[in-house]
Parts: sequence; structure tokens; C-alpha cells
Amino acid sequence: MKTIEMMKVALEHHKAGRRKEARDLYMEILIDDYNNADVWHLLGLIELDEGREEGFEMMHKALQLAPNSPIFHANLAHHYKHRENYKKAIEHFLCSYELLPRLEILFEVALLYQILRLHEKALHCYEIIIAKNPSHSQALNNIGVIYAQKGEWNIAQAYFQKALEVKPNYEDACKNIIISTNQLQE
Repeated sequence: MKTIEMMKVALEHHKAGRRKEARDLYMEILIDDYNNADVWHLLGLIELDEGREEGFEMMHKALQLAPNSPIFHANLAHHYKHRENYKKAIEHFLCSYELLPRLEILFEVALLYQILRLHEKALHCYEIIIAKNPSHSQALNNIGVIYAQKGEWNIAQAYFQKALEVKPNYEDACKNIIISTNQLQE
């Protein structure tokens, strides 16, 4: 079977959740095409999904071969985030964003900055998101959360209200409006 055909079959196995069959074909492809970045990346995903840390090495190998792949950086970032290595996750999300600016990637960066309590950096990211998509309810709500954490309840409440205007049944924003109203009444 040729490499292209093997790759097609391996991807079908991968998508169907047949990881062993996909892994076997990926390994076979590497025998003839050792520098195939896509195969290293996909192998790394399988290994990490199955909890094997060597998947990181495989994904880094893919990035050595194709350093300008935004999807490689984003997938690696998601795995670092899942393992609570937030600084590495931010690093790779930012690389992905620089290569292909997508708001969902910038939102991931903002969330991680917020987790790390780097509020000004998080606010900066959320402001970029809102400038490009004024109806991004999660970004509006999260800006409100940051202002609430800073004790700036009037500003926080304004952002929660904006989030509710965009998405009237947004449960987190509803809860946050109640909390901020209670804080302002104290």
C-alpha cells in the first residue's frame, strides 16, 4: 500500500476511534517517511489521548518538522492545558494565534491568563476579542468576572449586563449579575 493510501486508511481508523489500527499504520508510514510531520503529530495525539507522555515528544518532533503549523501548536497547547501546564499551553496557543489569528485560540489564551491571575493580560485578550466580535458573551462575562475580582463591582455589573443583552439566558452572567447587585447593595 502506498503512503497516501495508508495515510487515508490510518485517518479513517483514527477518526473512528480505532487507535491501535491507526497507530500501526502511522508507524508503518514512518518506516518509509520518517520526517512526516503529520504522522508524528497524529501519533502524538493518540499517545497523549491514551495518557502516555511520550506523545509530547512526538508532537514536538512534528513541530520541529513543521514549525509553522497553527493546528500542531493548538493541539499541543490543549494537551498542556489539560495537564495544567498553563505556561506551556499559553506559549503554544500564542504561536498558533500568531500563525493563524482565530478568536477561539485567543479566548483560550485569555482564559489561561485569567486562571494564572494575570488580569491585565487577560483583559487585553478579551478586549481584542470584543473589538472583533462585540457579541462574544463569554468574553464579556469574563471581563466582568475580572473586574469583580478587583472589587470594581459597577464595571463588573455593566459587563455582565452586556453579556446578558447578547445572550439573554446566559446562566453564568445571570448568577454574576445577582452577585454583583448584592455586592453593590452592601
